[in-house]
Amino acid sequence: MGQTDYILSTLNIDGFPLRHSRLYVYEDEVIEPDKVVVHTQGSDRTRDGEPAIRFSSGEDSERIMSDQVCAAILKNYRDYRIVQVGAVSDRPLGGHSIDLRGKTDLWGTAREIATASRFIGVNSGPMHIANCYPRVDKRIVLMEFPSSTIAAFRPGDIRNWLFSWIDPTSTYFNKTSDDVGYSYSYIKI
Repeated sequence: MGQTDYILSTLNIDGFPLRHSRLYVYEDEVIEPDKVVVHTQGSDRTRDGEPAIRFSSGEDSERIMSDQVCAAILKNYRDYRIVQVGAVSDRPLGGHSIDLRGKTDLWGTAREIATASRFIGVNSGPMHIANCYPRVDKRIVLMEFPSSTIAAFRPGDIRNWLFSWIDPTSTYFNKTSDDVGYSYSYIKI
């Protein structure tokens, strides 16, 4: 069940929901089965005038992949073509990845994501772009949440504004070596 289905059923609203936001452009492109697109870093809140960490919301960290998560991606996808997208200032993935940070516009990023078999990222703009392509497997790393918040995590839960934006059709991972609630250990990414 997608987020829209979940919300409509929770509110007892009948109708034909769209399963996902759709961009349509590039959605008929050929999917490259061994291509993974990675986005390592969300927005810089301090640059945008927000507190660096929103403790009251259940967050304890910025949305930046840790060294451990990056190493797990490079190890688990060593036989894949890994393409990194994002801003030039985003954390570099390194390894054998192809670095396109700052080298593509939003439409170029959309095309990279639309032609990949898998997207791995944090809560960010590229994650929302990936959600527009139903054929792409989405794996989201919830770097901003501690285990205590992750334990209460329910994707698409409209009763919790922190989780209401999260699409239940994606697979979620956390920053610990343990599975916690609905999220898997980063090691399994």
